[in-house]
Amino acid sequence: MKRIASTAVIALILMSSCGNKMGTNADVESDKENDELYFPMDSLSEDNDLKHQCVSEDGKMKFVSWNTGLGGTCPDYGVICIFKADDGEVHRVDMKEQDSEAAWVSTVHSIKKDNGSTFYIANRSHRASSSDGYEWLDGYMIDGDSLKVVSVYDGGDDLDDCGMEICYSIPEWYFTTNGEGYDWLFEYDAVTQNLYVPETIEGKRLPRISDRYRVYHFDGNTFVSQGSQPHKGLHKSLHEYRYLESFFRTKNHIVRIDRLDNGALRYASWKANSSISEKPKLIIVSDDNNSEKDVYTFKSNGMTYLCKVEENIPTEDEGVFEHHEYLIVKKGDKIVLKEEII
Repeated sequence: MKRIASTAVIALILMSSCGNKMGTNADVESDKENDELYFPMDSLSEDNDLKHQCVSEDGKMKFVSWNTGLGGTCPDYGVICIFKADDGEVHRVDMKEQDSEAAWVSTVHSIKKDNGSTFYIANRSHRASSSDGYEWLDGYMIDGDSLKVVSVYDGGDDLDDCGMEICYSIPEWYFTTNGEGYDWLFEYDAVTQNLYVPETIEGKRLPRISDRYRVYHFDGNTFVSQGSQPHKGLHKSLHEYRYLESFFRTKNHIVRIDRLDNGALRYASWKANSSISEKPKLIIVSDDNNSEKDVYTFKSNGMTYLCKVEENIPTEDEGVFEHHEYLIVKKGDKIVLKEEII
């Protein structure tokens, strides 16, 4: 799939790979008067997009992450963990001192066991370049005035064979999901106590995120594997696929394109005010499995659906173009719908 990436788009990719996921406890505002774990974010960076904080559900642990501006495409992150010990004292840990190389923390969740103890799982990420992304989970426990590294599975001392980590192509996932897919990685649902660990498949150079997940349920003592499952919340009619090919929105539609096990492509669409958990308004399976074309094409009942049609529109500045992509629906040669991808 050919792409024309402007400097702005490349910057978006880099920022997305900094704070890979903006989960339910992300972007927490700090209030010095009411927040026991207060940390002065304004002192870290002039760019708000390059700093982030998250707090656990029990309010006892906070991570503050920021890009120091050093390191180039392999960034240097600063990360502070602030936690409240059982005696009520608040402590701070510089994660760079603890880990030797700090990794961005996008979310942290408190996991309370049946025996009354609590451990924490943090979603962490780093990148080796603008393309090579790494994301994983680490487990922690508050041990007096120290932060103890523990098993992600059960908060125990056995740290071997965690397996909750991925290496992947950052630009590929960014373009596949139109920038939305970072919420889907290593998601923890505090209500169901299900943890969604992304699966990858072989890619052209780096592994590709499939948008299928190894699911683990916390039973009160440990996270127990529930096997491989499709994207959380996806309607049951779409559960069978090998990997997500493309996902995007327009003003009036949501579109998902999946690559099936036999190599064919499947188009599914919903109204924009719908949810992907609802039955799609339209499903088309194409027998054309050519992945090198510029435009995804699907045909049904005399209609042709063209996805990701690219146009470069000239601006007022000479030689400068704006890149746009569209969903186009045609009846014969007549265009009956043309909506820009948001």
